[in-house]
Amino acid sequence: MTARRVWLGVIVLALSLALAMPAGAQKMKLIHWDWYEPRANLIKEFAARYHELNPDVEIETTLIPWDEFWEKLPIAISTGTAPDLHQFHNEKWGQFEGLLAPYPEKIFNFAEMREDYIMFDQAVMFDGKMYFFPAGIMTSGIFYNADILAAAGIDRPGATWAELLQQAKQLARFDQDGRLVRAGFDVLRFNKQYLYTDLVFQHGGFLFREDGGADLLSDESRAAVDLLMTIAEANVGPLPGDAFSGTFESGGMAMTYSWTWYAGNVNINAPELNYKVAPIPTVTGGDLPARARNNYEAGLAVPYNIPEERKEQAFRFIKWLYDQDDFYAMLNRELGRIPGRMDIWNHPILEDKSDVFRMLAVQVPYTVYPGPLPSWYFDVVNSALDKVFIDHVDPAVAFEQAQVEANARWMEEPGVHLVERQYRAP
Repeated sequence: MTARRVWLGVIVLALSLALAMPAGAQKMKLIHWDWYEPRANLIKEFAARYHELNPDVEIETTLIPWDEFWEKLPIAISTGTAPDLHQFHNEKWGQFEGLLAPYPEKIFNFAEMREDYIMFDQAVMFDGKMYFFPAGIMTSGIFYNADILAAAGIDRPGATWAELLQQAKQLARFDQDGRLVRAGFDVLRFNKQYLYTDLVFQHGGFLFREDGGADLLSDESRAAVDLLMTIAEANVGPLPGDAFSGTFESGGMAMTYSWTWYAGNVNINAPELNYKVAPIPTVTGGDLPARARNNYEAGLAVPYNIPEERKEQAFRFIKWLYDQDDFYAMLNRELGRIPGRMDIWNHPILEDKSDVFRMLAVQVPYTVYPGPLPSWYFDVVNSALDKVFIDHVDPAVAFEQAQVEANARWMEEPGVHLVERQYRAP
């Protein structure tokens, strides 16, 4: 046999094998974007396991800082250079409507998910379609240094705001020049806009009018601002703009308000700190009409315009990933959330020293999920509160100006899928 005939035979055999190989067996590298390193590392770990089970599919993760992430992603989608799957945040829904691929029903059983996941339709179904995964529910809490409180004879933060502020006065420390050296309670520097929404709900109000638009001039909004001013006047923590270097992790705060994602930061930066998390106080000490706002945090999403074969592989990986109970439990532990799937609530991975999950299980039923807030909402509220606390503008004037700005921003980016009025206390 001549060399030419041998090579022809090899070529024919290779072509035959290639034609016989199923399309799904072609090697494929999926690109995944995230902004939060601990979550990205966890997905990397499970992506490696997926690759062992599916050697022809590899997932490569790129970490992009938050602000840069949201600048790059819409440009990448519009220019056809987007990742195959990416982390999403539901407050960005108004900007990304039409840019995400709907989850395919041939891979995801929506009827089963509706049974398994809390508030499934309210959280992730938009006009009968799902565009991002229901990951877990987060809300606010009071982080407290158990050793500092115990030394003062205090068991836990008070159930009412009056009780908590009285405790905070007892716990705050000042130097001989009257400068704050340990906060009794910290909230107003970085989290006042988030506590504002909690207080609106605590007073029985809503963030948006029924006919559309933010409602910053309601009686409940005024009551929320009044309570924030009461906290400021108690002189138990730094105000916006204050040069205060103390941190909760370093022992510079006895109590602080934050959303429960903060537990991950504390665990990383101060692993030996003896801290716990309690429900936030209310005016009356009770649960009604509501305790706070919650957010149903979004999971992974897929751009609408990536090639179909890559899109299907991305969704198959997402389905496999969230079906791993260990991943779903570890993901929510890392981010300080209660899982959307109730059958995971007793998973041993969710046990922790800070009681964050026990607190969430108690508080979440009395929190309001408003839906994906327009991306401008907190900027407008925070700007108004800065005018009150830094510029000493009269609250009524500051919020009248904020209402005008909110009306204009609503015209540019209206709220979509707002569901706060569907809240019903247990």
